[in-house]
Amino acid sequence: MGLSLETRVARMVKRGQYAQAATMLTASIGSAGKGSVARQNLLAVCKARMGRLSDAKLILLQLELERPGNPRVLNNLGNVALLEDDARTAVKLYKEAARLSPWAPEPKFNMFLAYRRLGEIENSLYSYHEFVLTKRISLLGKALAFAALMAAVTALLRALL
Repeated sequence: MGLSLETRVARMVKRGQYAQAATMLTASIGSAGKGSVARQNLLAVCKARMGRLSDAKLILLQLELERPGNPRVLNNLGNVALLEDDARTAVKLYKEAARLSPWAPEPKFNMFLAYRRLGEIENSLYSYHEFVLTKRISLLGKALAFAALMAAVTALLRALL
């Protein structure tokens, strides 16, 4: 079974292969610029990482206009704002992303970075603590789900034997 395009591209991004990932995404989106929100969002990430902030921002603003309220798009718009040295706008975008997706750790960590850049130490520390708490709760949830799965497998095995 092959990996989805998004998974392959995400791996390329983690390895720093932004240009190759952008080429794959552009080909999959097509000349009209239409494609899944996830693909366009990933393309914007690649463009931003390549230093093409205006291209990234344009893609993300178009996504926000077409499908408002996507937390990943808002988070990445915040990232572009932070790269453009507009930490105040970044904080607003991260707050909205966190409101829309309260269990996503990325906006909270990014808020930590933005507040730190603004010199707002108390808000920065608060955001960092929220990030750590969110990560711990997520890890605990995964551990509980795994424990429940193991209990179900054990019960199934007992029933079969």
